[in-house]
Amino acid sequence: MLSETVYPDQSEKSRLSADKAGLAGKIPTHILFFFLTLTQFCFTQNGYMGKYIPQVITKGKAITDSTILIKRIDHISAYYNSIAEVDSMQSLFNGILELPQWFSPAIRDVVSPPNSKFYNTGVYLGNVFLEFITFNIDTLNLAPPTYIPYFNAFAFSNEITNTAAILDSRGIPRSQVFHYLFREPDGTILTLFSNITLSNFYTNDLLVFFCQYHSELFDCESFDFGNLPAITNPDSQHIYYGNLVDSINGGPLTLSKAKNIILTSNNFENYRQKLSTLFFPTEEDEPGKWSPPAGPSLFLQSSQTTIKLTTINIAVDSLQATKEFLIAHGLGFEDGGNYLKLNLSTNIGMDIILSDIITSIDDQINYTTNDFTLYQNFPNPFNPSTTINWQSPVGSHQTIKVFDVLGNEIATLVDEYKPAGRYEVEFFASTFPSGVYFYRLKAGEFVQTKKMLFLK
Repeated sequence: MLSETVYPDQSEKSRLSADKAGLAGKIPTHILFFFLTLTQFCFTQNGYMGKYIPQVITKGKAITDSTILIKRIDHISAYYNSIAEVDSMQSLFNGILELPQWFSPAIRDVVSPPNSKFYNTGVYLGNVFLEFITFNIDTLNLAPPTYIPYFNAFAFSNEITNTAAILDSRGIPRSQVFHYLFREPDGTILTLFSNITLSNFYTNDLLVFFCQYHSELFDCESFDFGNLPAITNPDSQHIYYGNLVDSINGGPLTLSKAKNIILTSNNFENYRQKLSTLFFPTEEDEPGKWSPPAGPSLFLQSSQTTIKLTTINIAVDSLQATKEFLIAHGLGFEDGGNYLKLNLSTNIGMDIILSDIITSIDDQINYTTNDFTLYQNFPNPFNPSTTINWQSPVGSHQTIKVFDVLGNEIATLVDEYKPAGRYEVEFFASTFPSGVYFYRLKAGEFVQTKKMLFLK
């Protein structure tokens, strides 16, 4: 929920017209549904470029406080060029997928700075929200909708009122503070919240920002509202802070929770250091992975892009039940064995991957079995790394090797004695060309091979 795009060193830019490729006219629900789920067209969309926003830049300082700046990853946003596109996404996720609605779609006000409006709505993904938003509320003279977001964003949230001061003390460039509200038809204000864009995490594909909700949970008596209007319902602000999100299972899909979101960047160490400053004092679980106190984890991976949100991994209570639900509703997906990838990457701007709780990449569940088991790698397809899990009922010398399609051995990931247990190893393929590869587990007389797909 962001008012405008940050352009630190550029003058004001205007909306660029969409390319002629697109879908003309009002689309019947069944046709739109078919388009969204079974067909992926490629459109070119320049999108809304936004206005210049003054940046607040401070000199870097040593971190001397231990304030938990990041409480959770609060929500993920897809920014569209029209109300029609926002409504179509809501119809798909809330109407067809039957995910619980975050809040009713409506035009909202930006109260500081004033004279700006936006239209948004969203759905629950278990423990995080998926928002659909547009700042183009003009319904006249619109280019044909493409149903493709022009960028994505995700928000960190916390429970402190001095977010801006903490960012400044850590030398993190930011935008000015923007205040938003949800207003009832009678004019009463239901929700007031603030956003601060992180200038270090801005590209043409991505925005990262802090979202702070104001209620008694944030000691509003000490918060300087200035000329901002008073809240009508200070005790019932954002639903998460009533501890209600975790009680919602995601509807018929029985979504359990978002396990992680994945960022990719061609400058891994640079962004790793920036994120570590944000997450402090939360330490990395492993290089490029942070787990805030609540919500999904954040993974940073190397890629060819500057920095981009690419994937959200969601655990479901039953992968088989989810598959049956998707088939019954005619929703397209890729079946990866231990995960399902929805055919919506173009429409959402990122991959949505569903996996069983016990096979999600974060879950380290130790259990015994009478058989050797080699699991399907996750994620798959992958770029640039993937994780391979296997189960060993007895101790033995074990090897895991990777082969190309010609049968040439290209990597040895494991070659040692392993006692009985469950194990995992990561395969990095950044130096190899895109394509199909095979990984093979050999333990004593047991040999099993599986296929994986690397896509740059």
